[in-house]
Amino acid sequence: MRPIPGHTKGVRAVAFAPDGKLVSAGEDRTVRIWDAASGRPLEVLKAQRVVYAVAVSPDGGTLAYAGRATDTRSRTNTIPLWDLLNGRSDGEYDWTVEQEQARAFRGAGSIWSLSFSADGLYLAAARRKLGGGNHPNGAGGRWWRRQKPFTTDAFPPRSTYAVGFAPAGATLALTQRGAVSVFDGPERPEKRGYKFPVDWAAAVTFVPDSSTVVAAANRFLYVANTDKEARLRAVRTGIPHIKSLAVSPDGRTLLVGGRPGAVELYQLPDFTLRSAFDFGLGDVDAIAFAPDGLTYAVGGASGLIICDIE
Repeated sequence: MRPIPGHTKGVRAVAFAPDGKLVSAGEDRTVRIWDAASGRPLEVLKAQRVVYAVAVSPDGGTLAYAGRATDTRSRTNTIPLWDLLNGRSDGEYDWTVEQEQARAFRGAGSIWSLSFSADGLYLAAARRKLGGGNHPNGAGGRWWRRQKPFTTDAFPPRSTYAVGFAPAGATLALTQRGAVSVFDGPERPEKRGYKFPVDWAAAVTFVPDSSTVVAAANRFLYVANTDKEARLRAVRTGIPHIKSLAVSPDGRTLLVGGRPGAVELYQLPDFTLRSAFDFGLGDVDAIAFAPDGLTYAVGGASGLIICDIE
C-alpha cells in the first residue's frame, strides 16, 4: 500500500488513463493527475464544486469530470472536458433538466456517475439528488454522441442512479429504482431489464470478454449474463453498503469498496472471496484498476492510495 498525498479532503472518484496516469478528484474541489508509478503530481485542475465522478476516454485523450452543480438552484449542471494529451480545456457538456423535474429535485442535481463507451463514441452520465432522511434519489441519465452528428438525449428511466459501458462496443447498463437496464447502445431500445429487491444500486459494471453485468446494492452484488439469463443472482458480500466496483482488465478479479472502510477482492467468474482489507481510509468511495491489472487505486474519506494485487 502506497499513500498518494495531495488531496486535502475526501477522494470521491478515481480512474486510470490507458498510459497509466491516475486521475483522482473529490471534496477539495480539485481534479489531480498523477504519475501512478512514482506518485508524482502532474496537473491540478480547480473545479468549481465538489467532484463526484471522473472518466477517461479509451484513447486516453479526454478526461471528463463532474459533481455538484455550480448553482444548486440552477437547472443546468456541467461536465468539463480536459485534453490530457495537450493539457488544456476541451470544452464541456451542459445538462439542462426540464423545469418540472428541476422543481421536484430543487435544481439540477449532482452528477455521480460518468462512463465513456469502449469505442469512444459516447459519454454517459447519471445524476442523484438527496431526498428525505438523506436518502439518494436517482435523478436521471443522459448521453452525448462525441462525433458527427453531435446529438444528445436522456435515457428513458427518470430514476437513473449510475451508468456503465461494457469494455467492448457501446453496450451499457444503468441502474434505476429497483432495477438494472441493459442497452445495446444509448440510441437503442432496452435489451434486458432486471429487477432486484432493493431501492437502488450505487454502481454498475461489466466483466471484460463476457456479457456479465454486475450491479452493487447495499451489501449484495447482483449478477447476470445478459445474453441468456432472465434474472439477477445475488452474491452476498461482507460490506454493508457497497459504493464502488472495478473489474481487472483480464476479467479475473472484481474489487468491491464501500462503507465502513472495506475493500474486498473476488475471483471471477465464480465470485469467490479472495481477500478483504481495511486501509484506514474511512468510507471507500472509488476504486480503479491500472491498465496492467497489477495495481489498483482506492479513494476514500481520508485520502488516496495505490495497492498491488496480491
